[in-house]
Amino acid sequence: GLGLSICKRLVELMGGTIGVSSVEGEGSTFWFDVTLEAPRGGIPIWPKGQLAKYSRALVADGDPLAKDTMLKYLRALGIEAQETNSFVRAIKLTELATKEGKGFDLVVFGAGTNIEGALFAASSIAMVDGPKPDFILLDEMRSRLKAGDARFTAILNKPIKQAVLFEALSRNNLVSRRRDDPFPAVALLSEEAVPKAKLRILVAEDNPVNQMLADKLLKGLGYSVHTVADGTEVLEALGRVSYDLILMDCQMPEMDGFETTRRIRMLENETLRNIPIVALTANALVEDARRCVEAGMNDHLSKPIKKEVLRAKLAEWLSPDKIKKSA
Repeated sequence: GLGLSICKRLVELMGGTIGVSSVEGEGSTFWFDVTLEAPRGGIPIWPKGQLAKYSRALVADGDPLAKDTMLKYLRALGIEAQETNSFVRAIKLTELATKEGKGFDLVVFGAGTNIEGALFAASSIAMVDGPKPDFILLDEMRSRLKAGDARFTAILNKPIKQAVLFEALSRNNLVSRRRDDPFPAVALLSEEAVPKAKLRILVAEDNPVNQMLADKLLKGLGYSVHTVADGTEVLEALGRVSYDLILMDCQMPEMDGFETTRRIRMLENETLRNIPIVALTANALVEDARRCVEAGMNDHLSKPIKKEVLRAKLAEWLSPDKIKKSA
């Protein structure tokens, strides 16, 4: 139930240790230690004069953790924050608050998978008689919303970071916008907010934890992801769907990454034969890199995968020029 084997693997991948201490009749305490880099820069100090515009906010999000996090961030700014897990309820709360002369200055929507619900709620709230609140959308999908169709002053990616929220509010300060204009241009502020084309990546990895990490990282970067567990499944997947790149674990059961790559390079289909393959290796050794090249792989990444290194590697191999050459 606690997923301790997954926790153990994650902690070990981060170079840490995990343990448990138990007292009979009292319960157990699970702990872990990891060494992390210190944050770069501090949280911006919010000038008191800028807070005057935002005295009351409403957070509408069905995700309890995301909702509580946003409430904490807003209250840290001295903003009175109310919450609901329903977009319909958000409309009713806004109407009621406006009638009582206590309208919201800011409404934050957690879209989840219901982007249409957030759009409808924003449009409905904008039509309520009285001062118009500013709208912020917390979006998980990043590519579903076109700027011209948006109803939001800012779109921020989940999981939301405190500094990103501060930047959104301070950068816009939402002052240049007329209060009677409910649909301003969208400000895409977080690091992956500008959507890229839906490029398909096939991940060949037999370890469930590594599968989960790769899936999360790649989707966070805006890619479409499919995961398989061995070389046989790689070849089967290539016969069904067109992919733009393969992340290939070198050590897999049944058929390892080296043999799988050799077989791909022997395929009759030229497009499949030339697909970029980036190896996933447990060691950053020259010998590993040599074996990858000899097998026909284009490049390699060392585990554990770091987001910025992955981003740069994919940008290199999925550039328009290279995609055109491999097609």
